[in-house]
Amino acid sequence: MKDGELQIEGEVTYKTIEGGFWAIQDQDQTYVPVNLSEDYQQDGLNVEVSANETKDKASIYMAGPMIEIVSIRKR
Repeated sequence: MKDGELQIEGEVTYKTIEGGFWAIQDQDQTYVPVNLSEDYQQDGLNVEVSANETKDKASIYMAGPMIEIVSIRKR
């Protein structure tokens, strides 16, 4: 893990608002991944994610911080 990397244990969810998007929900926060692989686009899938928050991108979803996934695995 690098400094500043987020460690997230959560569930992949599909949100139907604003045209629909994939998110990762942990106990406290919803994250909007900008690079979630199709292999992990499964509603209800439990995952462990290392990611960096993207500060240079904007989203219309307003669901939570946007993240760029560094690594992901099913749990």
